Amino acid sequence: MSRWSSLATANRRAFSYIDDVAPVIARSILLPEAYNQVFNVGGDTMYTVNELAQAVCRAMGVDAEIRHVPARNEVKHAYADHEKARSTFDLPDPIPLDAGLARMAAWAKQVWEQKDE
Repeated sequence: MSRWSSLATANRRAFSYIDDVAPVIARSILLPEAYNQVFNVGGDTMYTVNELAQAVCRAMGVDAEIRHVPARNEVKHAYADHEKARSTFDLPDPIPLDAGLARMAAWAKQVWEQKDE
């Protein structure tokens, strides 16, 4: 069984998958409406750090002992409004956490297997 350290479970974040962010950055130079503007781009659903730890374990197919460590002096809830980016870039719904983690896990396992060859 692996060990996983997690911050206090009350902290909440909206996590982003790279495919939700990178294309917006790339397209921003092609849209005059985006020039000199600031956009929040990312996930819309908030999860506790503990929920993230459990989701990563599921995606990687491992049982892990999740050990909670004291909270750091940081923002308890990090979330942003993405409406401006959504309307300017006509964005699809963000990739859900479990789907993004499944993709990341598949990639990580593939890279690890290639390293062993």
